[in-house]
Amino acid sequence: MDRRGLGAEAVNTAQEKKERPSLTDEEREQRFHELIDPHFEFIRNLVSYYTDHPQFVDENYNTLLFDFYRYIHTYNGDKPLKTWLHSVVRNNVGTINKERAKEAAKIADAEFNPIEKSRKPDNTMDLENGLLTLADSISDEVYSALLSLPPLRLSAFVLQIQGYSIEEITKIEFERGHLNKCSDDIIKNRIFWAKKGLREILISYGVKRKM
Repeated sequence: MDRRGLGAEAVNTAQEKKERPSLTDEEREQRFHELIDPHFEFIRNLVSYYTDHPQFVDENYNTLLFDFYRYIHTYNGDKPLKTWLHSVVRNNVGTINKERAKEAAKIADAEFNPIEKSRKPDNTMDLENGLLTLADSISDEVYSALLSLPPLRLSAFVLQIQGYSIEEITKIEFERGHLNKCSDDIIKNRIFWAKKGLREILISYGVKRKM
């Protein structure tokens, strides 16, 4: 699998390479320890969320850590660190999923037909963009717990966190295809169970405070 690029975050042109001098091994290792080490669990949870099959989580996680080490110089602080981490994991795991599916189709002599991860709802980019806006305003424990929630509950709950009313959430979720009919009661139910599930997950992490 070709790992020469790191999604949209990689250095892609000679000019960019010239503007970003390469690091020494010692500088690269120090930067990796400063930026990546504190977020190992955060990164693993993101990898688990975006990996299409559970048996590939460990492999993808190790690949991403190698990529972060190799391309750590591309982070320049233009965006919050956790937002950058999330973007890189999403882009790279998505690429890995597609490459692996192509290889599997080639081996099976079948037509490659890419599909989204089955446990995610339609219009996942809307949900993921919502998660990205929260990345630097909540703790790693809460963020990881959110990723563990069923996607349809998570989608409604994230919208509520962003300040939308129940009526507005119902309209948005209906337009996204997350509802078969406009129903405030369904949205209220999803948010209720999302909060309950979040509390239970946080308690299992040893976190008893509210968001």
